[in-house]
Amino acid sequence: MIISMIADTESEGEEQQISAEDDKPSVSSEEFLKRYSIVFDPDTGSDALVECIAHGDRSEFVGSDYCTYWDSFNNEIFTTGKLVIAPRKKSKRHIFKSKIMVYYVEQGQVQVNLHKSERILKNGDFFFVPPGNSCTITNLQEVEAVLVYNFLNMAALFTEG
Repeated sequence: MIISMIADTESEGEEQQISAEDDKPSVSSEEFLKRYSIVFDPDTGSDALVECIAHGDRSEFVGSDYCTYWDSFNNEIFTTGKLVIAPRKKSKRHIFKSKIMVYYVEQGQVQVNLHKSERILKNGDFFFVPPGNSCTITNLQEVEAVLVYNFLNMAALFTEG
């Protein structure tokens, strides 16, 4: 589906047509416009429509009964979202060759096993996993643990385009 909109550009003082192809045809025009913003693209020197807004109810669920992920943004450069781990449960072991994984403990107390290290973290703590390292996260409490995550794809960041 092609969505077109008109935007005023301050530098030119005239209207400019901007189009973008929506890769999810089932999304209505209204939903598309809620998620996409007109931003400046430094590579082309012009305006572009980019998915910059992710509402919680539009996140993609991935996971199992005890460990769930909600991917809010998932593109070639980064993935961001929330991880919810059921009480006293452990995430699967993760290892990515070219991604940096950054986590923020929003709720709970967790044990993080990072390669050969083990740490106990709580609300407000951050940690990251360098590329090529494994990580598991265990919820140590009787309530859900909630972590916010960002995965940065280093290969995509440093690929010349």
